[in-house]
Amino acid sequence: MIPFEVKNSPAIAIKGIKGHLLSFFFISCNSLQMKHDITNLEDIILFVDEFYNKVKDDDLLGPIFNSVIKDWQPHLEKMYKFWNAALFSVPGFKGNPFARHAPLPISGPHFDRWMELFTLTIDEHFEGKMADDVKNRAALMANMFLDRLQGIQGAAHKVIV
Repeated sequence: MIPFEVKNSPAIAIKGIKGHLLSFFFISCNSLQMKHDITNLEDIILFVDEFYNKVKDDDLLGPIFNSVIKDWQPHLEKMYKFWNAALFSVPGFKGNPFARHAPLPISGPHFDRWMELFTLTIDEHFEGKMADDVKNRAALMANMFLDRLQGIQGAAHKVIV
């Protein structure tokens, strides 16, 4: 195989007997990046940071979360601990995620968008059993949050703990 460029795109040429060109194909830069499974805190930090960058810039989710989170770093730190506990059973997360989300003006379309961005983020960087697991856990959490929110709508007497 001989690497070369065709119109500024990386390609590989495969030469056959007596040097005749048998074939060539293009490789996108993204396909050269090997994906791996989520294995440690560094991977969690990567997907949490990438995901919340998408959330902050999103037309649907951004205005809601940017209005209540002025300093994102403490929230990100909490999310690192949350996912580290959820995926690897590492102690350290303390909190009630549902209680923090319940007062927000969010509904089905917000959770759909949240899952879309989350899945996109994981799929951009990872593949494997743990990557599938984190997407499944996120979907279960989103469904549980949405069910609970729908259960308390219009019920001011219910206490969220």
